[in-house]
Amino acid sequence: MKTIYLVRHGESVFNAGTHFEKKEAPLTAKGKLQVQATAKRLNAMTPQVIIASPLARTKETAEAIAKETGAAIEYTPLFAERAFPQEILGLKRDEESAMRIEDQWTRSLDGRAEWDGAGDTFEMLRDRADDAIEYLETRPEETIVLVTHGYFMRILLARVLFGAKMTREQFAPFAWGLRVGNASISKLVYDIEDDSHWSLWHLEFWSDCSHLENI
Repeated sequence: MKTIYLVRHGESVFNAGTHFEKKEAPLTAKGKLQVQATAKRLNAMTPQVIIASPLARTKETAEAIAKETGAAIEYTPLFAERAFPQEILGLKRDEESAMRIEDQWTRSLDGRAEWDGAGDTFEMLRDRADDAIEYLETRPEETIVLVTHGYFMRILLARVLFGAKMTREQFAPFAWGLRVGNASISKLVYDIEDDSHWSLWHLEFWSDCSHLENI
């Protein structure tokens, strides 16, 4: 049986800011406090490895967890966040043109609109989720901490639950109805011996932020 602790990165400059950041967004001061608390909690889980997205905010989060737990970090772009359309990067979030582009693109990811511009498509994200799941299933470790991003966590969970033929329409409730807190912990279990159910993957809890109450 394999246990995966999914961690969303701590609060970043992008999360707290007013612009679509052109460059990778590091953690804020609050985000750094959040990941320290997350790291302390994960120390009790004795992870054998930390797998992380290579972006700045996930690197900082993974490094804090590694410092606390002593586990080694491996970076892979499989777990990076969705790529935004280039034309909105650097613009203010409340700028009309940026809002219009983001809305059209975002709605295309869950089946409510079409999009032919730059940025990740639903199919690209689903295919990457397929590869990410295969990657996790073949890892030799039994206890893994996975440091990634909110939107990719949603599509990863939906892909686990719906399988390889997941549609945009099936994903839509996950895109909008599933909250993921910064520095939260979620738990997935992959039990290859449990062949009595539709899936060998099971969700045990989602977006637990109880360790962040005083931050």
